[in-house]
Amino acid sequence: MIQRNLKGTPEKIAKGAAKIAEESKMVVDKALASSTTAHRVKEANMILNETIKKLDGVAGFADDVNTYKSLVKDTHTLSELNQIKRIADKEYSIYKASSEVKDQLSAESMHRLRKAVRKEIEVQASGEGLGNIRMMNNETAM
Repeated sequence: MIQRNLKGTPEKIAKGAAKIAEESKMVVDKALASSTTAHRVKEANMILNETIKKLDGVAGFADDVNTYKSLVKDTHTLSELNQIKRIADKEYSIYKASSEVKDQLSAESMHRLRKAVRKEIEVQASGEGLGNIRMMNNETAM
């Protein structure tokens, strides 16, 4: 488990918490990278296609769009699914902050798609003996 005894100023505590989150993400990434099994999760491509549709042609996002396009395929490794889940996290945060109804619906849609991908990662990782990914992912929450 990752050390959690954070002390000091609020700034030190915030930096310590961010470090713990990064270390936890690395542990999850390492565990998932050890799996090479391909999984078919339709929600993964739905997340990618929705994100590509919203960002394609927006200045400054060409590299992101190209990365997302490279991930659109029939099957994904657990590591790729986790990367897609993090894309959904980012998109959810952006749309959730908006007061527009359309953006709120996009946030809810992204949340539901992300949940399906997260469950698949957790079930498959457990089945492959990669540990409790849900618990490890909870370490990344700040």
